[in-house]
Amino acid sequence: MKKNRFNFDKKILEMLDNLDLIPKTQTDPLPGVGGRLFIITKSQQNYFKQICDTLALVPEEEVNTYSKKEKLFWSWIWNNAERVLSN
Repeated sequence: MKKNRFNFDKKILEMLDNLDLIPKTQTDPLPGVGGRLFIITKSQQNYFKQICDTLALVPEEEVNTYSKKEKLFWSWIWNNAERVLSN
């Protein structure tokens, strides 16, 4: 992404663009919890929430001015942020 129109932290965006960069627990870390869980700090959690909140406030009229590639990128980032937060 060439343009970071929201001035989000570049490292955080890289993590959300490639979830393999976020550390995870071993498979089945807790009884009754299958799969692997993302390991993030409280400050990262707060920043992911901020990204979701910011993107939720972008008016549809503004989004319509974005290129298709940029729309897909920000949708991907938002979706991944919510995925990590719900994990």
